[in-house]
Amino acid sequence: MTSVIPLPFQGDLIDYLKLNGREIAWLWRDGEAFVPVRPICDILGVSYSRQRKVLTEPNSEATVALWATVGADGKDREMLCLAFPDFLPWLMGISPGRVSEGAREPLRRLRAEIKLVLAAHYHDRLLGEGREAVAQLQGFLTDFVTARPIRGKVVRAVEAGWSWQMLVGTTSYTQKRLLQTIRELLRIGAIPHAPEGTPLEDGSRQMDLFANA
Repeated sequence: MTSVIPLPFQGDLIDYLKLNGREIAWLWRDGEAFVPVRPICDILGVSYSRQRKVLTEPNSEATVALWATVGADGKDREMLCLAFPDFLPWLMGISPGRVSEGAREPLRRLRAEIKLVLAAHYHDRLLGEGREAVAQLQGFLTDFVTARPIRGKVVRAVEAGWSWQMLVGTTSYTQKRLLQTIRELLRIGAIPHAPEGTPLEDGSRQMDLFANA
């Protein structure tokens, strides 16, 4: 059964979460975080009214809060907020095919990471304690998570108009790793082009950034 908790705005501590480049206000109450649902729906391009209905229907197990606010017209408004333990499972239930085009890849990456974290957590209970299997899973999870900083570095470099020389000179990643990341980001459309001056293959033609690493 849905648990609805009336929460007055006054006196609550506000923090901010960066989600896909947008600032999202979090509501804190008694040490528990609540996430406003409408801004997340706006970013993803899904129907807020539909998601509100899903989260507050009698069979929903989600814990939600009604955050009382005052609109620009001076009228009282209620903002539906979702308890943080229910936030990630809620996102997992949203199909990337239903969100806006720009949010699809970020949502896919988030869903993939959530699955890996859950798999790592329950691995021993489900599959036993085979050392080799555990090591392989943990290695895959580590590679997935640590890939995010280098992706972000390349994306910011392209947005800032950096050249290949500037990118190489301001990072500790190897040139091979940088090129692999550029190929991946181009393939998924996260960057429109490679940094200027990306190395030439055989000194005569532009490297095929879609070739296998």
